[in-house]
Amino acid sequence: MTRPKCPFCDGDKTCAIFYGYPGDIEWYLEAVAKGEIIDGGDIIGDNDPAWHCHECKNNWGKRNEAS
Repeated sequence: MTRPKCPFCDGDKTCAIFYGYPGDIEWYLEAVAKGEIIDGGDIIGDNDPAWHCHECKNNWGKRNEAS
């Protein structure tokens, strides 16, 4: 998955937002610790953002269009 630049600050330290319950908790915790993903929570909605910027904390995009 290609990480887009942040549309707010043009930063390149972005990651996908993970929603739902992970099947492999070890992979999940390692990916969160490395900043490869962030936790979006267990409740999945229609308007959830897909991307997160570690630099400015902006969330954007549509979850169902991230893949």
